[in-house]
Amino acid sequence: MSTGDPTSKSTRPHIVALGGYALLALLMTYPLVLSLTTAIPGDGFDGWQNYWNLWWVKTALLDLQQSPYFTHFLYYPTGYSLLFQTLNIFNALLTLPVQLTWGLTASYNFVVLFSFVVGGYGAYLLALHIVNARKGAHPAAFLAGVVFSFAPFHFAHLLGHMQVFSLEWLPFYALCLVKSLSSERLRVFPHIVLPVVFLVLTALCDWYFVLYLLIFTALYLAYRTVVDRRTRLHLVKVGLILTLTTVVLSPLLVPMVVEASRDSSHLLSTFELTVKLSADLLAFVTPNEFHPVWGDAAAGLAGGYTSSTSERMVFVGFIPLALAGYAVWTRRREAAFWLISCLVFFVLALGPYLHVGGRQLTVPLPYLGLYRFLPFFSIARSVSRFSVMVMLSLGCLAALGLHRVLASLPQRRVALAGLLTIALVGFEFLPIPYPLARVEIPSFYEALAEDTSEYAILELPMNWDRPAHLLYQTVHHKPIVAGYVTRRNPLSLVERVPVLQHFRFLGPDIIAQDPREIAPEVFEYVGIGYAILHNYMLPPGREREATLDLFDEVFGDQSPIYEDGRITVHMTGDQQGESAFLVLGEGWGERQVRYGRSERSLEAEATLGIVAPAGGETRLVFSAFSQDGTRSLELLLNGERVGEYEIGPHQSEVVTSLLSLDEGLNWLRLVDMGWEEPAIVLTSLDLLGDN
Repeated sequence: MSTGDPTSKSTRPHIVALGGYALLALLMTYPLVLSLTTAIPGDGFDGWQNYWNLWWVKTALLDLQQSPYFTHFLYYPTGYSLLFQTLNIFNALLTLPVQLTWGLTASYNFVVLFSFVVGGYGAYLLALHIVNARKGAHPAAFLAGVVFSFAPFHFAHLLGHMQVFSLEWLPFYALCLVKSLSSERLRVFPHIVLPVVFLVLTALCDWYFVLYLLIFTALYLAYRTVVDRRTRLHLVKVGLILTLTTVVLSPLLVPMVVEASRDSSHLLSTFELTVKLSADLLAFVTPNEFHPVWGDAAAGLAGGYTSSTSERMVFVGFIPLALAGYAVWTRRREAAFWLISCLVFFVLALGPYLHVGGRQLTVPLPYLGLYRFLPFFSIARSVSRFSVMVMLSLGCLAALGLHRVLASLPQRRVALAGLLTIALVGFEFLPIPYPLARVEIPSFYEALAEDTSEYAILELPMNWDRPAHLLYQTVHHKPIVAGYVTRRNPLSLVERVPVLQHFRFLGPDIIAQDPREIAPEVFEYVGIGYAILHNYMLPPGREREATLDLFDEVFGDQSPIYEDGRITVHMTGDQQGESAFLVLGEGWGERQVRYGRSERSLEAEATLGIVAPAGGETRLVFSAFSQDGTRSLELLLNGERVGEYEIGPHQSEVVTSLLSLDEGLNWLRLVDMGWEEPAIVLTSLDLLGDN
């Protein structure tokens, strides 16, 4: 590495740095370099969601000419809002030329390598500014990029969290903010525009990171205010940066706020999950689980921590920690802010309560107050991800420490000592061979892609959504009835329509109609052309038995049109049926199971759809009870009053008068006449004498 003046205009050290990070990226993701067009790094789970994200943005913009922030390709036919999806649209836009030229797999892997190289280079530039010296500055700054961009945190989320491993813009924003608030002048460019650019780029990758940078901004603003003993200019700069960023992002922020204001229940994280996904205190000193030498031993230690592998790998490295300590000891003034930043984000990453070795202690931490009083913290469920800012701050401290060491050495030994330190840190973080997920598509989907007819596909099993179904959609290009998404979909029909409900819950909901009898009409109503059962996705046990039994019940003795041992395919159009069926509308509580039966509570009023293939008459029969004395339940069909029924504390069956149905969708309104809070509970819904 060059040891020249870091402020010089020579491009050679920067070219060397970029080349060094590129070489490290290829080495430390090995054997990815051998499979750039046939596999992606990771465990074959969340990665397929982000693989789909790249495909969808290209499809929406170039093929459909529509906004990529809503899709009917998932949860067909109602669709799914992608405003709160981990869409990381920057990566999709960045890799459009790659995807169009070399394919989807190559574009995914381009994002991977880009994040390592650019992230490392950003931390290098930040550390170079902080070190601000001649001798040994470039090796020390290069180390900062290694600590930040090649830390176990990055490789942990490389398992599939593209929005998280796209951490490259964090150091660029930090550098621009530091330069802006360190200057006594106010120039729109670069003091305002550049921080805005990198904050916007960050938002287009991951909103979590925006939150982290806002906290970082508050910390650095407070620090500069104390050090410089002035506030006005700093406040003006930060105010302009945040205001302009909000304006630029308003086309996204406004619809997000509108959507959240309508119903935020599907966005909020449970407190229990927030606690679970917090970092363990010992995780920061538990070595890399993917290491070729001590990885198994480290994984054994980490296995008792509460969070998953991708959330618990926050090892900071013993060498960076030692160098950071040396910097704090010998360069207190330069290290002060970065120590504060490191400690603040470290404490936040620990979550609401302290965890030590997998045990939750009754020690409340600052995040607990943030969760309770600031709404966004109740959405940001993966608390351990604050550690990305720990690594950025630690990288700067390690650079200061290494520079102090190198500055004391003879000139001829500086480069060698710097390279040796970098190599040792790289070995400490080494994760090879990194796991890969092969892009393997059943041949049936390739044939399906040739069919230009419009219909949806029912992918099974569906008791929980498998990400591989998104991978297959990038080949067959047909809508699917469900989808592996970031947040629960309030528009979903899967939890409201019989047959789909049966496959989702592996049993009936409160709609008691025979799934085999009504399946043909349900499939036609939803627009399903094929049902595809993935046998290999079903492990032995109840899940497999219930899914296969229901599949056999629905399709009876109908012969599959395709079968290869991995998948079984039925064409739904081969079935005929004329039965009316029920659809749950709005106003129903979550499905509960008590004493082996399903039940749902009513809000003040709820809607119930009756889908009739032809006009006719039927009766609704339902079982219900009240948890609060006797209630009156009024029914209205298509706006016309049907009757009023007394619902007592003991479960009873009610049969309505004849209902005259129009062809198609009819709506029943169920109104709790004495509603103060949910009290009426329904346990069964069926139709009698339907046509």
